[in-house]
Amino acid sequence: MLAGNGHPDASPGGGTKMLRVGVQGLAGLLADGRLRDFTELKDHDFTTFCRGETTAAGGGLIGPL
Repeated sequence: MLAGNGHPDASPGGGTKMLRVGVQGLAGLLADGRLRDFTELKDHDFTTFCRGETTAAGGGLIGPL
């Protein structure tokens, strides 16, 4: 699960970062925020659940606590 740390409209990642989910052999990804790069995500072999799509990166808002 990816946490948006209270920022549900910010993206914790996109297609490149989410590639790690597939590389690790995980079945899916659950994000409490929005994700980027839906065109890349649809080509991966895992299921993705999120609040929707965004083009804005969350790097300035979302980070380790």
